[in-house]
Amino acid sequence: MRQLKGIPVNLRGNIIGKITRDVTAKKEKNIILVAKSVDRDTRGFRAILCEAKIDEIKVKQIRTPMVHSVHNIEDLSEGDVVKVDMESGDIIVVYEIKSIHNSIIASTVCNCRCIMCPQALADDSPESLKSNLEIIQLIDKDTPAIGITGGEPTLLGDRLIRLLEECQKRLPKTQIQMLTNGILLSNLEYVKKIVRLRMNNLLFCIPLYADIDREHDFIMQRNRAFEDTILGLYNLAARKQLVEIRIVVMSLNYRRLVRIAEFIYRNLPFVIHVAFMGLEVEGQARKYIQRLWASPVEYAPFLREAVIHLSRRNIDVSIYNEQLCLMPREIWSFMRKSISEWKNTYLEKCRWCKVKNDCAGLFAHPTDEHKCLVKPF
Repeated sequence: MRQLKGIPVNLRGNIIGKITRDVTAKKEKNIILVAKSVDRDTRGFRAILCEAKIDEIKVKQIRTPMVHSVHNIEDLSEGDVVKVDMESGDIIVVYEIKSIHNSIIASTVCNCRCIMCPQALADDSPESLKSNLEIIQLIDKDTPAIGITGGEPTLLGDRLIRLLEECQKRLPKTQIQMLTNGILLSNLEYVKKIVRLRMNNLLFCIPLYADIDREHDFIMQRNRAFEDTILGLYNLAARKQLVEIRIVVMSLNYRRLVRIAEFIYRNLPFVIHVAFMGLEVEGQARKYIQRLWASPVEYAPFLREAVIHLSRRNIDVSIYNEQLCLMPREIWSFMRKSISEWKNTYLEKCRWCKVKNDCAGLFAHPTDEHKCLVKPF
């Protein structure tokens, strides 16, 4: 998530609110004013984020919770939702109104330790549900899609049900994309609780890293992960839930991509979409990069065959996080601009590339080997 920083004054704790630059805006309880400087009465706003440095005398006069001396404040847009840490001055953008890649971190704990996971996992916060409910209430109702991610969201149990209820109430037209490993969905009673919500816009995005249990379990770093995930998928299918399969491509599985595609076609024909995803080198993935790294040029032929295999069998398929210059033209039509804006980058040599506007670009910290492979058109 995009993050800014400044100097906090007049309060301790956290504040969640929606951004405005209009000093005459209706003073709702969760509106945060963004300003170059503060030279008028701003009472009624939840907080103020200010680019200029404010001296101690003026701070005492204002009294409203404030973070001043904020760098890159122009990155904030009208309608964004932020979480402000009034201890550290950190400003985390939890929802960007101009982005199509917004997500809610439902939990920071997980029941797996996937060898290629890009997330930094930690102990869950007891306040996370309360904070997330506040965030959902502030999200623009016309948002096309929101991800619910983690950690592992299903570890929340009934708290996840509460989160989904709020999404259904506040965001009835928004597609809710729940990223889950599917393991706890092997519990049929829990699946029934979710199904009772009757959310026609809920999509379960579930990873499948191999077509056999040994390989999938090793990548997930959990025994029986494959068995429980497949059972969870069948539980969802039996209750007509929307399911997407996600496959992160790495050295451990790229030679099996066609077999994975065939497994999906034969055993999971109910899925509405399959996404092949380039590796994000953060978290666990960075720790084990020497073991995980495979050149996109090396695995491109396997990826091409797997994608075409599914497409010819009328299964909707996409490729995320890959660069056009490293993939065969035959599968360019399946490639999507999928990397969140705040961690998306292009190399200097991409500046004059003729197809840059159609390319996904790279994650913010690509490996040196990856950067050397990129060859602009």
